[in-house]
Amino acid sequence: MLHVLFHAGVEIFAFPALRVERVVPLASLKRLPGAPDAFAGLLLFRGSPVPVVDLVQLVQGRASAEVLGSRILITVLDDGGGLGWIAESVRDTVWIDSSEFQTPPVRTDGAPWLGKVASIKRGFVQCVEPSELITGEIRKLLRMRAAG
Repeated sequence: MLHVLFHAGVEIFAFPALRVERVVPLASLKRLPGAPDAFAGLLLFRGSPVPVVDLVQLVQGRASAEVLGSRILITVLDDGGGLGWIAESVRDTVWIDSSEFQTPPVRTDGAPWLGKVASIKRGFVQCVEPSELITGEIRKLLRMRAAG
């Protein structure tokens, strides 16, 4: 399966490319007061507001740095709505066969969205599970958007 690689500091993560509709440059976002830290704001994309989540905030507990390779990955949710993900250092894609991913020997309850690991030329890469990335707080915001 094809994956979009991104970095959070020195760690490398893989996001399934099948989930990605578009990769766009980092842009100004409309912040929402009182939103959870991982909710970066709203992006005006193709004339519609798209909620954007900071992947680095989720995986490392810090806001994404605005580096040259920072991008927003636009995905389509099951309800047809869009959701953006800020990722640092989005440089390339890589094909990783599903058989190459292995369940890590250690699992933490605090990060259920971290999936299996694989070894690539640059070291270990950990797959992130998009459906698991939507935390309870963010899920609540999305439901509010759907209801409104």
